[in-house]
Amino acid sequence: MADYRKILPIAEYISVSASVVGTVAAIATQQVVYAIAPLSLSALLNLTNRRQTEQQIEQQIERRIGRQIEQQLQHTVDSVNQIAQRLHQIRQQHDQFQQDWQTLRQALEQAQSEQAAIAPLLVTLETTFNQQIADLRTDIQGNQTRLSDTEQLLTATVSELEFRAEFEPLAHDLQQLRLSIAHDLQQIQLALDTVTAQLETKVEAQVFQLFDGSINQTVETLAAELHTLQGDRQSQESITNEGQATLQSEITDQSTRLMAEIHAVENGLRTIIERLDYQVKQLRQRLEQLLQPLLLQRQQPDGSDDDLSTDQLTNDFSYPIPQLPMGDDFDLELNLGIDFGTGFTKVCFRDLAQEQAEIVTFVDAEFNPQSDPLAQTLIPTKIAILVDGRLLTGLTVREWETGDYDIGQSIEFIKMRLAALDFPPESGWRLERMPILDDAKTVESLCAYYLSQVIRRAQQWIEQTHPDQFLNQRARWSVNVGVPVEYCDSPALARFQRVLNLAWVLQHTPVDPHTLTLETLTQLTAHLQQWMEGNAIANLDCQTTPEIAAAVWSFLSSREAENGFYTFFDVGDGTLDGAAFWFERDSDGNLNVDFYKGQVEPLGVTAFCQQAATELKTSPSQIRQWLQDSGDQTLKEQLTKNSGSIRRTIQKLVGSVVMQGKEKHESSIHAPKDIGQPLRTFVGGGGGTTLFFRQTIADTHTDFKQGNAGVPAYQIKDMRPPKNLAIHGIDPNHFNRFAVAYGLCIPEWEGPTIRLPSQVPPNDATPATDFGTPPPKHDMGFD
Repeated sequence: MADYRKILPIAEYISVSASVVGTVAAIATQQVVYAIAPLSLSALLNLTNRRQTEQQIEQQIERRIGRQIEQQLQHTVDSVNQIAQRLHQIRQQHDQFQQDWQTLRQALEQAQSEQAAIAPLLVTLETTFNQQIADLRTDIQGNQTRLSDTEQLLTATVSELEFRAEFEPLAHDLQQLRLSIAHDLQQIQLALDTVTAQLETKVEAQVFQLFDGSINQTVETLAAELHTLQGDRQSQESITNEGQATLQSEITDQSTRLMAEIHAVENGLRTIIERLDYQVKQLRQRLEQLLQPLLLQRQQPDGSDDDLSTDQLTNDFSYPIPQLPMGDDFDLELNLGIDFGTGFTKVCFRDLAQEQAEIVTFVDAEFNPQSDPLAQTLIPTKIAILVDGRLLTGLTVREWETGDYDIGQSIEFIKMRLAALDFPPESGWRLERMPILDDAKTVESLCAYYLSQVIRRAQQWIEQTHPDQFLNQRARWSVNVGVPVEYCDSPALARFQRVLNLAWVLQHTPVDPHTLTLETLTQLTAHLQQWMEGNAIANLDCQTTPEIAAAVWSFLSSREAENGFYTFFDVGDGTLDGAAFWFERDSDGNLNVDFYKGQVEPLGVTAFCQQAATELKTSPSQIRQWLQDSGDQTLKEQLTKNSGSIRRTIQKLVGSVVMQGKEKHESSIHAPKDIGQPLRTFVGGGGGTTLFFRQTIADTHTDFKQGNAGVPAYQIKDMRPPKNLAIHGIDPNHFNRFAVAYGLCIPEWEGPTIRLPSQVPPNDATPATDFGTPPPKHDMGFD
């Protein structure tokens, strides 16, 4: 292409030269063609060469313009980038200014709020101080009143006995005690007045120092800084990070020193009040110890007492006074649900301000996660008497197995022994007789001691596992213990409630439980019982509830629970507890449970194993192994061969509960009169998971031909753990073990309205059936 462009101008020159030559030749020869041909070629070449020149010029112009535009665009981009960088710098400066502005405002507000908080804090401190002083003065006045009453009592006694000579030493001791107490009270009063004056002076000095000191100065400094910043925003560049840190540090230091001084005053006040309170309690105890023999002699002129003698009162104890929680000033309310089982005790708790409940697992830091959590959760219902006579109880299965205890005697099934005081077994398996338990008061004392230790351990575990929940909080505890339905509708309920009250008071008595022996425990519980009666102690934070009502709570509280007739069988370690009841949710959403029938028999897992071993002439361990196997055919076949089988005894209890519950329902005011299709039957408890017990209960319908009496087939239902229960690694399939404890930890106002069998009114049109008397055999299907 380059050669072609160079040839065109040369060709044009040649054609012009040829045109000149052609013109000369045309003139010479008179032939025009010699001139036209070269001229035409010259014109053509000229035209072609001109076009090429124009194109070259255009290309040069385009390249020049392109370079100029590119340079201009690059210049524009550079200018835009510079503007963007400048805007970014301006924005950063603005953000930094805003941050500094907010920091200073917050610092000022914080300093002002801390200053404002001082006044109510000191007012609260002064109010608390005055209240404590007033309480101490009231307590002192109460002791003075009691002293005056005692003097009057002595005067009346001496007058009544006509100044018998044997009372002169006692009158002299009482006079010496009165003078001693009066002197001590006078000393306490003087100390109290002195401390009050000193503290008031120190508090006033602290208030003056705090309000006129560094906080006010800091606030003024901050206000000046803020005013300067508002007047000239450009000054924000001069407020460096170091200056802000210094300002914040000064505020923090001042606040820390202020709170430390307030806490020092408060701690000193608390120490003095606690010391004075302790001295008052000591004086009260001294007074009661000296007056106790006089009161006993006045109540029993012969000086004897079958339950508690004067020698017993003075030999082993100083008889401390229970420190029961008083008042309603609580920040935290927790309810313990205790399933006081025949073989094992289970505990759940709930913070009444929340809907979340938890299983108390008693798991400590050394617990192996690979181990069975049940072993650290279940507390065997037994008490050990060590070789040295001391009592030991409240341990978990794992602690009993791994501990090295020098046990002299073990007392098991203490709940069954307590119930046997009102429901002595007529036949079947009987508890081993122990001479030391022949006295009812001893059995009650042991059960109260056991429950007090369970309560103590549960509270300690909860406080250790939830420390944040108890931080600066005053907790109020309550306890709910389950009792079988049959016991709730009998005099046994009063005994269970008395034992629970005694356990609650024992737990709040400042006595080391690990030093108690059976003898000293009996003496102590007798003293506490007398103390409760003498002080008219009532409305303790402990109550009893029918176990089965608590066991089915997880189901009844759900929306899937339908109104109707239900049965429940709780297979425990020692007993089998059965109940038939009617459940109804009214139009207002209130839950109501009417119990038709309740029955308890010693037919639990351990009791069954021992009775079955006797029948089959084998060992209880072999029977238990059969129960644990996946199949129960061998055990069922062996027991079915015996007409007096323990299996049949279990079915008699099931049939009695179902048939008598059905009859009570038909005579009640509830409708419809049928008991459902199929019969809804819950099976719970530790033994409720074994196939043998479940199948034995279900087979009662066919074995006793209950269909002839209008009873539908049983539908065995399981208890499922609710969503608001933290099970802490427990297998959900074991929830049936904890269903009772979970229901017991639910506050009373959330639970159903319960009526016991004797409280369920019959329909006036239908005569009531005596639910306490079993119906004829043919009505139950017995053959």
